[in-house]
This record gives sequence, structure tokens and C-alpha cells, in this order.
Amino acid sequence: MSRLLPVTVALLLGLAPITGQSTGTLIILNKNANTASLVDLASLAIVATLPTGAGPHEAASSPDGNWAVVTNYGTGGAPGNSLTLINLANQSIFRTHIMWNYHSPHGIVYLPGDKVLVTAEAEQALVRVDLGSGDVEQVLISDQQMGHMVALTPDGNRAFVANMGSGSVTAFDLLAGANLGSIQTGAGAEGIDVDPSGSEVWVANRDVDTITILDAADLTVKDAFQSTGAPIRVKFTPDGQYVLLSNLRSGDVAVIAAATRTEVARIDLNSPLPGEPKRRTFEATHGQRPAPVGILIHPDGRTVYVATPNVDRVMVISTATWQVVARITTGDNPDGMAYSALVMK
Repeated sequence: MSRLLPVTVALLLGLAPITGQSTGTLIILNKNANTASLVDLASLAIVATLPTGAGPHEAASSPDGNWAVVTNYGTGGAPGNSLTLINLANQSIFRTHIMWNYHSPHGIVYLPGDKVLVTAEAEQALVRVDLGSGDVEQVLISDQQMGHMVALTPDGNRAFVANMGSGSVTAFDLLAGANLGSIQTGAGAEGIDVDPSGSEVWVANRDVDTITILDAADLTVKDAFQSTGAPIRVKFTPDGQYVLLSNLRSGDVAVIAAATRTEVARIDLNSPLPGEPKRRTFEATHGQRPAPVGILIHPDGRTVYVATPNVDRVMVISTATWQVVARITTGDNPDGMAYSALVMK
């Protein structure tokens, strides 16, 4: 385990600290480095960097904040088949679970009773794993290509998987253990989230620049609209008022009013931080433009964290201003993130 000093650009420049900073721990997965960075959100300092399996892509944390589970997707054409379980309280790797018959694990959500739901792309499956025993308890098959991300209704009864290769979403009844069917949404269906009320499922179809909104109950298409820039991830704010879309191609984040489906802001991740010279864009100083993927919104609703794998940063955004207020320097190729209320020491 390594311990590092705070590494935000804001701190390096001697800028004023961010007021009202959110607290807890941010877990950042560095895909090319095969590591997880644990960040103290009060200081934005990386307090530990831990080894994972090959190609860690997504993470989920336990409700009590003591554990984080990482999907090891694999690298170099060799599909992974394991989960890394992190003891956040001890800042250490607790165990690696091998999913012997299931490969390319990617999307993940935490379930009650220390279980997780994981997409296994290679087998077109959604798999429930008991973290205590490591056993695969349930397997649900989609018959769709590249089931990438998974989202859960607030009551935990239904799961929705976005299938990149098929341009669709598959719905599963977790209580009955049943595939409820697949709905075409658009090419490159990838980002997915369920609104806090559990009534709508929003899907980002990155190859065609569209967002599809499904009725979570009857699985019909309620609405669809254009959103430019290759939208790749979708996240609701905790109050359900806004939806954030990270746009891989345009290098920004769109803020959508959920009720009206209208864009109310677009956050340029290339812009200077508060206090930086206006001419000092990120691209000008670092030679590359951010390409955002992973999004995590703090439960307090005040702060958004956006991973930009192209430049090895997580951008910190204030929802009060919809502006980037700090940057966290990460390991190589950050993407998936998880949050724990646990305060790092």
C-alpha cells in the first residue's frame, strides 16, 4: 500500500480550498495500472493505492461503507473472471473471488446480504455472487451482445442491463429470476440509470447520440431525444431533478432537467479552475483534451466526480455552479468509481 500527498491542481497552485467540500472516500479504478486509488474527499488526497486484478473497470461499495468490490474485466484480449474485495476500513485487499465459468465482468451493483450483481459479457449473463462464500448463486441470461452496465430499481426487484453490441436494454425480475425481455434503444447502448422514484430507466446510446427513456414497469419507450457528443454514462442526482451525461467525443458533461428532458448546462471539462488564468485550459497545459467516461455523484448532491481516462484525472464539479472546481490526478486510465461514507485516516 502506498501513501501519497494531495495531488489536485488546485492545491498545487495554492488556490483557496473548496468551501463545503463533500466528505467520505472515493474509490477510483485505474484500468491500465490494475489498481484502485482511495481518495479522502475532504482533502482530495489519495491516501492509499491498492492492487486489483487485470483491467479493473467498475466498482460497488457496501451500504455500511466498509467494503468495495471491483470487477476485473481483463486486458490484452484475455478476459478476466474475478472480483477484488477491498476492506476500506483497513485500506487493504481482503480477498479475490474467481468466477470460474463467467468472464469479462463489468457492471456491478451491491445487494443486501453482502451479495453483488455482475454482468458477465462473455456469457451474456447477469450473475449474483455471494461475497462471503464467493459462490455464484444465480445466473440470468440476456441473449444480447456485450451486456456492459447494470442499474437497479430502488426496491431492488428489477435490474436493467445495457447491451452495447445489441443496442438494447434487458430487464430482469430478480425475485422471480426471470428475463422480462429486451428493448431496442439505439446503437452503442451503454450508460444506464434508474431515477430515484424507480419509474424511469434512462439509457445513453453513444453511437447515435441519443437518450432513450423506458418505463421501468411496462418496459415501453416513454421518450427519446438527441444529445450530442457520444453520451457514454448516465447518472441521476439524488433528488431526481437532473441527469448528468458524460460525453466521450465532445469532452464535456451535459446537465439535463429530468422533468422536461432539456439541457440546462454543459460543463466544459477543459476549462480553467477557479483562480487559474483564463488562457490556461487543461488542453493547453497538458496537451490532451479530457475524454470523460465514469460519473459518480456524491449522496449529498453537492459534488460530481467525472473520470477522464484520456488524461488520468478525475474532475470535481460543483452542482451549485455546474463548474469544475478541482482535479484529482489518478493512476493510468481511470474510469469506474464508487463511494463510501467511511472517512480515511
